[in-house]
Amino acid sequence: MGISKKDIKIDKSYLKDSLNPKFWSKDNQLDDKTREVMLAVAKKFYDFLKIKNKVKKIYFTGSLANYNYNEHSDIDIHLIIDLKDIDDDKDLAQEFLDSKKDLWLFKHDIKIHGYNVEVSPRNTEENFFQHKAVFDLGNNEWVVKPEKRDSNLDFESIKEKTISFINQIDKALKIKDDNNRLETIAKVKEKIKKLREAGLEKTGEYS
Repeated sequence: MGISKKDIKIDKSYLKDSLNPKFWSKDNQLDDKTREVMLAVAKKFYDFLKIKNKVKKIYFTGSLANYNYNEHSDIDIHLIIDLKDIDDDKDLAQEFLDSKKDLWLFKHDIKIHGYNVEVSPRNTEENFFQHKAVFDLGNNEWVVKPEKRDSNLDFESIKEKTISFINQIDKALKIKDDNNRLETIAKVKEKIKKLREAGLEKTGEYS
């Protein structure tokens, strides 16, 4: 019998008393210069996609928009895009966007306040707000405010991270140039290491 959500206990000791002061004021407003940089990165990523679709929303989410951040956290920026405007085959459209995202990650090493930036194209907002704090970068306002609360793990986000790493590993192994392949593999290993360290810090060995 597999483990279920009710079997997993969250150690709340990792929760901070306030949001990360490098990003947020005491009244939980995002720093103006930080927001401008995030929007600039989002625009560069959109230009890199080379698609004509309108971006519906640009969201900042994840632990750095909440109370459970740590030194290994990523800055998660999400571009909401309607896949049907790219191709009638939504799976094919998503595969295309995922490939572009992976290529972007290989070519860019962007940090804001010392934290890695990860930009992701998202199809719809369905289930997007579940178990997350969400800040609308375009409108400069909270969509879902952060809360200090015990919650179930976000299995959807776990799946997203897992799929992303699988794709990155597969593509790294297919690189023909030895030096480029080894360098890319090293970058992926470092990302996995940091993710594991963050998990250990949050929930211990069962992370």
